[in-house]
Amino acid sequence: MTARCPCRDRGLSRRTLLRIGVGGLVTTGLAGLYAGARSLLPAVSYEPPRRLTAGPPAELAAAGMSEFQVADRRVSVIKGEGGLYALVRNCTHMGCIPRFNPADGR
Repeated sequence: MTARCPCRDRGLSRRTLLRIGVGGLVTTGLAGLYAGARSLLPAVSYEPPRRLTAGPPAELAAAGMSEFQVADRRVSVIKGEGGLYALVRNCTHMGCIPRFNPADGR
């Protein structure tokens, strides 16, 4: 009595079985490469938001300045004749915060 391969009963030849096996290995390898490359990129940003929501212009101070804190910066929104002006108040030299003089408007 000779042993018969169960694959032949299903119509699979050795060549077809080898193609399926190699295809599975290639697919698994590509999925591993994708997962490895994707793990190098951060999925979460730990930086504080850099967007300022000041609200409607009517709610801002009529003749002065409104102050906001965005991340590690102080931002002043000034309502002037030409519109709204947003200024980052941190000094570019040492990081200090200059004072606003309402009498001079500076």
